[in-house]
Amino acid sequence: MIPKMSAHAGQAVALAPEPPSPNGTPLYKPISSVWEGGDGELIEAMLNFYPTIRPTPILDATYNAGRFWKGSKRQVTSMDIDSQYDPDIVGDNRDMQGV
Repeated sequence: MIPKMSAHAGQAVALAPEPPSPNGTPLYKPISSVWEGGDGELIEAMLNFYPTIRPTPILDATYNAGRFWKGSKRQVTSMDIDSQYDPDIVGDNRDMQGV
């Protein structure tokens, strides 16, 4: 399901569906399109907001130094073509093959 978008104070805000809750309080809070926290905080907010299936574990096939995941508590398997970053998997994400 694609979230609805709304203009709010000059920002686009994703509006999630508001399923019924026991006390009438919406179960979802909108995520602003302007983020002032770290990358890890943003990915946590997005992964808590959007997926209906818990994303565990995660393969980041463009891991590099892992900057995107700093501050995240997710189980991330790192993959990068450059071994200097000490990824879990050294490989080219353009040539990934299933088992």
